[in-house]
Amino acid sequence: MKKLLCLLLAIFFVLSLAACGGNGKDTTPADTKPTTEPADNEIKDSVPTDLSYADQSDNTITFFVRNNMEILAHEICSEELLNDTLYDAIHYRNIDVENRLGVKIKQVAQDGAYSAYKAWFEVLSTAVNTNSSDYDAAAIYTTYGAPYALQNLYYNLNDVSVQYGDGYLDLEKPWWNSSIVDDCTMYGVLYFLCGDLSVSGTSGAHMIWFNKDLFNQKFPEESFETLYDYVDNGSWTIGRMTDYVSQVWDDVNSSGAIDDGDVVGFRSVLSGGAYMDSWNYAMGINFLDRDAYGDYSISNFSARMIPAFEAVQELYQGEGTLIGDSKAADPVTTFSAGNVLFIDGSVGDGESFRASTVRYGCLPMPKYDAEQEEYGNAMWTYTSLMVLLNNLAPERAKMVSAVLELLAAESYKQVTPVYYSKVITGQYSKDEADARMFDIVLATTRYSFESVYSQRLDGIMQMFRSLSADIQNKIDTKKDVWPAKLQELLDALEALS
Repeated sequence: MKKLLCLLLAIFFVLSLAACGGNGKDTTPADTKPTTEPADNEIKDSVPTDLSYADQSDNTITFFVRNNMEILAHEICSEELLNDTLYDAIHYRNIDVENRLGVKIKQVAQDGAYSAYKAWFEVLSTAVNTNSSDYDAAAIYTTYGAPYALQNLYYNLNDVSVQYGDGYLDLEKPWWNSSIVDDCTMYGVLYFLCGDLSVSGTSGAHMIWFNKDLFNQKFPEESFETLYDYVDNGSWTIGRMTDYVSQVWDDVNSSGAIDDGDVVGFRSVLSGGAYMDSWNYAMGINFLDRDAYGDYSISNFSARMIPAFEAVQELYQGEGTLIGDSKAADPVTTFSAGNVLFIDGSVGDGESFRASTVRYGCLPMPKYDAEQEEYGNAMWTYTSLMVLLNNLAPERAKMVSAVLELLAAESYKQVTPVYYSKVITGQYSKDEADARMFDIVLATTRYSFESVYSQRLDGIMQMFRSLSADIQNKIDTKKDVWPAKLQELLDALEALS
């Protein structure tokens, strides 16, 4: 429970932010900040304490970001106090980093949604190919941004790491997601990082929300704390969740069919398909094997995929489950009204529950069975990966690596705990166990090679998206396509190394 202490300190931080004024304006001088910091100071960063770029003429570090969502527009820079605990924490984080390193952090934002991502990357590509100094780093769209590595747009982060190069990125620190470091380092090259700095990744991490009072009402012989016990002892499984769901249905309108307004065990809209990709990790399915040389090959995953898919089908199509696409009665809305025991969603949904009277809690996505070693989940595909641009001179890249490292470290210490307090510890959710669940969700969020490069691997991660699919037939159809696509990708990455 690495952030529980941070959580307690975050309460004082939130109070200190409130003292800055409620008009949304920055009433604090730019060189000051609240004196009480929600920081886990036991974990030190690896950036020298005397490192300073204050005397350099070009000490402004510029990030290219997307602004089609509020969280994307503010995760790198929140230039003014907005009377929002999360974005104001980001504001103060940047002041800390700027003061320590003698730099200025700025961003340039452009619409980077699915409908506009090609134009966004065209700007980035032009900057690299013309050796422009407009941008130093970028927060890229995970799914559609990773393949641009094959256009040689991104700097090898290993070259500016503590472990392998001459820089300040410490890839072993907890503020960097270890799965992307491990899975996406190929031929000695790592292009992307994510972790506490990617607030959109934190917000977009998939999980299960549940109604504590409804659980106690429907299962009076137990207590909602039982669910936390299952998680802790490794027995929170999809079969167990399905069993609870199947026992919850109140036909409120006496229609004889499960529908809007009924009290149900589980509600989902299948989230447009992308959310369902998370079940790959939740069920412990590995699509790729890796040999002693670090090369990937397609694994024989069908033996686990078939029964896992059937288990997910049973949850989504069984008794007590309502699947729909009505915006007036979407899972978040009905959950807030107290009509649903479980919903699938993401960490960021917690912001919608704060005004609700529901006493809610969070859980990781359930495992396939108790023998499975770890929980797992994915995140929304729009979340940000952090990259440095490949046209940076080595010394410039080293300086940017120091900024990136400190932004991530201070996000871990200052921003993530505040975000936790914003989405989990609302008015009706204050159990310490939820802090533990929150940590488990973030610690088991996967950025695997096949998910980051999913656009180049012909849908290998997307087989859960249609619950009516013939999975075995799809595997048989693609069994020759996937190895060829993978080899093509590996060859392209090796050629760049």
